[in-house]
Amino acid sequence: MKKVWSLPITTESLCFHKLKALLFEHHLNMMEKLFPESPQYKGTWAPVYLEPIVGSGERVTVAVAALSCDGERQVIQAIRSELINCLYGSKSDHFQSMINWIIKSLNTHIKNHGNLDDWVPPFDGVILGNPVSGADHDIKGLFRQAIRFSAILGTLALEAERDEDDQEPKNYSDQWSRRVLKETRAINTDLTKYFRRRIKISES
Repeated sequence: MKKVWSLPITTESLCFHKLKALLFEHHLNMMEKLFPESPQYKGTWAPVYLEPIVGSGERVTVAVAALSCDGERQVIQAIRSELINCLYGSKSDHFQSMINWIIKSLNTHIKNHGNLDDWVPPFDGVILGNPVSGADHDIKGLFRQAIRFSAILGTLALEAERDEDDQEPKNYSDQWSRRVLKETRAINTDLTKYFRRRIKISES
């Protein structure tokens, strides 16, 4: 009869096998993080461009539309209102009104037809970009993709993510100027009189 020899099981060997199992489990967890499962929330998004000067060819992405496969549909603004104020100054209200008009028109079309096909922009100089397929965890994720890949002046801070107590978006330029004013006052109070003054920078 052939004898079968076995190695004695020691505490050291048990610890080694447990450590090996833990390392293997850790490796699997790391692989899952590196290669997560594909998101199940699928849909399409499309940018909406506006030519500030009709016919110039210059386009600004002012809105993005997202339609999910489960029927969720929405159009949001792709450029912050405070940035519009900085770029267009006294004309910012007019530019914002144009964006609001575009969003309202496209939202109405989506609500009535359920898609982006055959949408007629409310005025000249508005172009609907090609739809792009996407996948994420929710419609906010689709908007993040849309803004990231189509709107250089856009922001990832969606309206839905803002606190309900925030009645107005934060004006970062005002925050910055107040901070500079505060620091300047601490150094020399006489210099504060030069803040918030209008100056003429050109003859036009």
